[in-house]
Amino acid sequence: TIVPGLDLYIRRGERIALVGPNGSGKSTTLDVLSGRRAADAGTVRHGVGLRIAHADQTGEPWVGARTVGDVLHEVNQELTDSDVWRVTAAVGVPSGPERPVADLSGGERRRLTLARIAAADAHLLVLDEPTHHLDLRAVEALEGLLETFTGTLLFATHDRRLVERIATGVWRFGAAGLEPESVTPGDLSPMLRG
Repeated sequence: TIVPGLDLYIRRGERIALVGPNGSGKSTTLDVLSGRRAADAGTVRHGVGLRIAHADQTGEPWVGARTVGDVLHEVNQELTDSDVWRVTAAVGVPSGPERPVADLSGGERRRLTLARIAAADAHLLVLDEPTHHLDLRAVEALEGLLETFTGTLLFATHDRRLVERIATGVWRFGAAGLEPESVTPGDLSPMLRG
């Protein structure tokens, strides 16, 4: 059990960072809260019409997409060709919609995941270790994207700077799962040591 007997409410516009050691339940909690995994007990309720976009640490969130346009249109079918150019350029992979995904380097593929986040027509972004395997330029691009995102954000990270710049609240995880005390972004030093 990660969260025994605890009620959590996430309100529109909140940016909640899940921090703690590996194996403490951060990714599982993200999966349960976003509906990707059923809760063992209790209830998770989403607002009516909630649109959720995910990016996890395991790799590319697209399957079978042949082009950059295919990848971005999976999350937002309203994108024009100029939107694809704008979004990919913002994360350092300027690409037209017809560029084959197979032609992208590993770093460009990771940045394409960032472009996918930026293009998502979502109310809630769920990000699991979003800075994992990113270079400094890509991390800065991600921070810029998240700073301008007007929806709700749940993210698991070990990146202290990302938490300090983006989070409006922090949930700390320890050996017993989620620790119910509240911590503010201004008091992160004890949070990020584990």
